[in-house]
Amino acid sequence: IEWRARDGDRVSPGQVLGVLRGSARGILVAERIMLNFMQRMSGIASATADMVAALQGLPTRVLETRKTAP
Repeated sequence: IEWRARDGDRVSPGQVLGVLRGSARGILVAERIMLNFMQRMSGIASATADMVAALQGLPTRVLETRKTAP
């Protein structure tokens, strides 16, 4: 795997996050699970970023996110 984005980076639709090389069989076995996981975690990270942005200028801050579903 060659990662082209790091944890915490803001990314844009269509941006390549990484390149995976290997046997087609091995990649196809894991790709659906990996894509579902990345989509779920990205959605949680986006929701957290929205909450942090909503608190800008207030005497409040987000201290912890565990990136888990509510």
